[in-house]
Amino acid sequence: MNATKPDRFVRADYYLQMLPEPQTEREAIAGILSIARNVSVPFGAPNNEPGTPYNTEYRTAIDLTNRRYFFELTATPNVIWINMAKLNLKGGAPVLTLDPDDINLSADVSAKFQPAKKLPF
Repeated sequence: MNATKPDRFVRADYYLQMLPEPQTEREAIAGILSIARNVSVPFGAPNNEPGTPYNTEYRTAIDLTNRRYFFELTATPNVIWINMAKLNLKGGAPVLTLDPDDINLSADVSAKFQPAKKLPF
């Protein structure tokens, strides 16, 4: 298997051409994530030299219409999403975080954000 950037781009474009027109948000997100999974760099890919690919750690898909952000870590079997309309994104709002080590996160995690104890940056 070739995991170079051009090879993965061509493979993603090929599979994108195969996707049927989605009828629902679920079909659209499933289609995009299926392509992302197909072109992800697997664990164990050689990356001993500068410029060689590093394994994929996460994949995302965004529904701009419904303001939902979908996310999956490659080390867990769960897809999580955030309903951005449920978050306070105004200036001065508190910084919120999710527990990055909680492998039980799944589905809509919008209500699971907690105020950050210290800023993550």
